[in-house]
Amino acid sequence: MRRSASLIVFVSLVAGSFAHAQMPSITEVPPGTLDAARHVLYCYHPSGRFEYATDEGPWSEQSDFGASRSRVLLIRFRGMITNAPYRLRVAILKKTRNGQPHVKAEIIEDTALFSPKSSCVLNSWQVLLPDNIIEHSILSP
Repeated sequence: MRRSASLIVFVSLVAGSFAHAQMPSITEVPPGTLDAARHVLYCYHPSGRFEYATDEGPWSEQSDFGASRSRVLLIRFRGMITNAPYRLRVAILKKTRNGQPHVKAEIIEDTALFSPKSSCVLNSWQVLLPDNIIEHSILSP
């Protein structure tokens, strides 16, 4: 899969998790959210080995970024070389800019030995896809 296609799938999955009226609790993480968490991990730590993720709910600091919605994901992963366990806690933020929905990620905590990849596209606001594509991406196997 090309890198741009991965970003489109990630953005679709994350946007879809915002679309649900009832947000999942910390123990109920839908498959689309798990896929989104994997994409977040691989964007920041391409060699990280994903283990699991939990949804910690909305982020209390979302308004500091002008976001209208947010979800905090705690991603557990292992280092490729050390096999040591690490945590990446990241807020996924959503806002409307110029009439279009946008998404970005903000790292809250990262315990990895290596710094997160500064060139990760999620460091800046990205335009979301239309709702029909978002829904299709979530329902696709």
